[in-house]
Amino acid sequence: TCNVCETRSAKQFSKQAYDSGVVLVQCPGCQSYHLIADRLGIFEDNWDVTKVLEARGETVSRDDNLLASLSPDELRDLVAGKKLQPS
Repeated sequence: TCNVCETRSAKQFSKQAYDSGVVLVQCPGCQSYHLIADRLGIFEDNWDVTKVLEARGETVSRDDNLLASLSPDELRDLVAGKKLQPS
């Protein structure tokens, strides 16, 4: 849920990006960008949203197996923003 406009949305990104890179997501409601993870120290040293939410007593759901189960074509479609067809 966006802290600016209260729009709820779900975003997908790779485990590699979350664990080793920088992840920013854009709110579909207000177009604000939100920092999800920064492992490169560009914005903050080794920061991620999971740590912040756990400190507040909240939980985050993750599906680490989702990307591992995708074919290369499905992964390309996902990156391009296309909806995946149910199998």
